[in-house]
Amino acid sequence: MNTDVIDPIALPIPNQRLSEHLGQVLRRQDDQVRAADAKAGAIIALSLAVIGWILASGRGLPASLWILDWRGALFGVSLVAAGAAGILCVAAVLPRAWAPQTTGSLFWGDVLAHGSPGDFWAHLQRQTDESLTRQMTDEVYVLARILDRKFRLVRVAGWLALSAGVLAACAAVLARMR
Repeated sequence: MNTDVIDPIALPIPNQRLSEHLGQVLRRQDDQVRAADAKAGAIIALSLAVIGWILASGRGLPASLWILDWRGALFGVSLVAAGAAGILCVAAVLPRAWAPQTTGSLFWGDVLAHGSPGDFWAHLQRQTDESLTRQMTDEVYVLARILDRKFRLVRVAGWLALSAGVLAACAAVLARMR
């Protein structure tokens, strides 16, 4: 057995278990952000397909049907629902640039708030294990709020896109039955 190798697990590092746990949470949250963004992308594609289908389906219909008939109203409502779903998904994916920036070391905006690589390096050298762990804790909380917002927007957008597709299909079937 080689006794010259230092076991990092055995070192008495303050907050080591907490830091490892927070690191795992951050990695998991990063995966969840990617999943929410992928779902939003799929819903945007579905919404655009529904909008295209609605516009193509209505091409042969008289203008009076779009304005006065309830079948046209179904097309209109589905068009609005599909558009709203797409807008909500774009809002879920766009970064929140208006969030206040601090001068931490985890979030990209916080890193850039230091102004230069030298200022960021000086900041890191001044940090204690406790302050770094606190920054990880803050980042976990911020990401949880971002994920909550993303998934709420994606959930509503998903229902809107599904409703738009169903309404458009009903309107298309009913329009052909005249």
